[in-house]
Amino acid sequence: MTDAAIDKPSEAGGARSALASLWKTVPLPVLLLVGTVVGALFLYDSAEQVVGRINEGFGLAVGDFALLILPAFVISSALAALKVRSSERLGTGMAPFLGGAMICPDTAYATLAPFAGRRNLATAYGAYTGFKLLYPAGPLIIAAGMGVAFDWHMLLFGGLVFVPVWIAGLAWARLTNPPPLPDGPETAAAADDRSALQASMPVFACLGLLLALIVAGLVFSVENTIGSYFLSAHGALLVSALLALWFVRDPEQIRAVLERAVRFTAGLIFVIGIASAMGAVLVDAVGLDMVLAGDPHGIALILVAFLTAVFFKAVQGSSMATFAAVAPIVAVMGPDLGAANAALVVYAVCVGSMVAILPNDSFFWLVRGNAYAGEQRDFVPIRDLAIGSSLQAVVGLAVVLALAILV
Repeated sequence: MTDAAIDKPSEAGGARSALASLWKTVPLPVLLLVGTVVGALFLYDSAEQVVGRINEGFGLAVGDFALLILPAFVISSALAALKVRSSERLGTGMAPFLGGAMICPDTAYATLAPFAGRRNLATAYGAYTGFKLLYPAGPLIIAAGMGVAFDWHMLLFGGLVFVPVWIAGLAWARLTNPPPLPDGPETAAAADDRSALQASMPVFACLGLLLALIVAGLVFSVENTIGSYFLSAHGALLVSALLALWFVRDPEQIRAVLERAVRFTAGLIFVIGIASAMGAVLVDAVGLDMVLAGDPHGIALILVAFLTAVFFKAVQGSSMATFAAVAPIVAVMGPDLGAANAALVVYAVCVGSMVAILPNDSFFWLVRGNAYAGEQRDFVPIRDLAIGSSLQAVVGLAVVLALAILV
């Protein structure tokens, strides 16, 4: 074997190492922007075409996204500021809804973990599932990025996908329940179910109002009136955000809540704008829309959406960045599918982003430090959480595909 042949694996390894280092060092929006510009330079003939196409893609859903995501983050920040209390049993049941309301599994799990006791891992899977599949978290962000309007299909399919995915997480948590610390972890004193329920009323009030307004908008016809706005997802989120701020009450805390919501919203709007532009350029480059147009049930687009979300989540780690990046890319790939199939594509991205809870995800380290505090071996939580979240994703994909065939 020659020296040159010996050097080749080293060179390949160095290239992989360089790419891995680049991905970790450079923020996702910058990578998306550079990739979009480079692709456009190869695809178009002039600077005017390059800038024009990127400009068209960037503004695809930014306004709609801002109107939805800002009040959603206000609700999330307000509920986090209220420091919800719970009990072991009630916390497990609340976990998905708190994950959806807070638009962050980390915050929801951190809120409930001190009271979870033996149900710590089940609480973690519940918060993760709710964040991915319950309005106004994953489905809201992805639908906004795709420009998909909320209707009864979104509500119905969300419930049908959520229940089996949550059950799969609970079953896996029961099967792989990690050992407790030898001396027992110090936890906050758990409230009884009645006092815990009273302390959790702001959560149920905000979510109840949000759901009631949306359902009312679906049931009652109030078109061509100002009331129709408040019975849409946009208006319902705004009213629920005002209620959440009323629960906070303290002016200084309200200002902190609003500033935090604005910071999160601004960052995501930039990501979704760049991702929208990349999606527009990709469609022009590969003609994927023509391939997907021949699929009446949207099965191909569902699989593409699922796999795209899997890829971004696996390499990026951040669920929120995955939502913001994947949704606009998927939005410009396929034909006009109609309300039912469009809702299923939204949930395909949701369940795809569940693969997998890995060490590049902040949620992993939160669960590792709480539910797996008594486990000395790092590979055990990596194995359990990766398999568990992937199992949930597979169950979710199976439900989405079954619904696509049926509708």
